[in-house]
Amino acid sequence: MVITNDEDFYRFAGVWGFPPKVLMLRTGNQSTRFLGELLRKHFTDIQALVDSPESGVLELY
Repeated sequence: MVITNDEDFYRFAGVWGFPPKVLMLRTGNQSTRFLGELLRKHFTDIQALVDSPESGVLELY
């Protein structure tokens, strides 16, 4: 899984599919603390992405 805020990985997943799965952070520049809290808040969603054979991208705001 790639965790990024870079559009290139998002586009790559759209064109070539997965793996790797892409966790797209749509938060702009944020502190490490903010990002850690965001990831913990969405743990269930992230786990569902990992487990899903059909999904390849998850966007977090």
